[in-house]
Amino acid sequence: PSDDLERLAKLGLNIAYSQPNKLSDVAKEIRYFANLTGNHEIGEKLASDFEKRLAKIKTTYAGKPKVTVFYELWPQPLTTIAGNAWPQNVMSLCQISNPFVDAANDYPQIGLEQVIAADPDIIIQPKSAGEINKDAVNWRRWPVMNAVKNNAIINPDADQLHRMTVRVLDETEAVCAEIDILRAKLVKN
Repeated sequence: PSDDLERLAKLGLNIAYSQPNKLSDVAKEIRYFANLTGNHEIGEKLASDFEKRLAKIKTTYAGKPKVTVFYELWPQPLTTIAGNAWPQNVMSLCQISNPFVDAANDYPQIGLEQVIAADPDIIIQPKSAGEINKDAVNWRRWPVMNAVKNNAIINPDADQLHRMTVRVLDETEAVCAEIDILRAKLVKN
């Protein structure tokens, strides 16, 4: 809360503000905090390595045919990603088409019927602490959906994918690779 921040500032503590909105911002944040802590060289190496890996992922998936993906961020109420949402930023690297990308806010609540009507090729249900949310939608109840017909439901690690740190690229690479395997199967059908 801002009141707490004001009290800390009055006590003479330096307050550092952080708000990475894009993947490229992670490298900027690394440099920022490295400079604040007197670890410029370490921070520069980490940031540079991050930028190189990010560029490699962009290059690897650029030009791939897009597949329609529904991202189940939260099951109740059913919430997905759009626009400038952090996971949307990440998923865009994998060349996905999000049917809800143009929603009014970055984390829209939607109806089950909207997902079924969108008929995604792939459904993403992130898991946390190694487990899928116990309230996650059981999409297999709708076998008419392409994602269900093609057994194309993936479960990335939300603890890595939803954190704005260097490890986001580990999970991004894994998700993009899994999407690419599914994309190849979809193209054959």
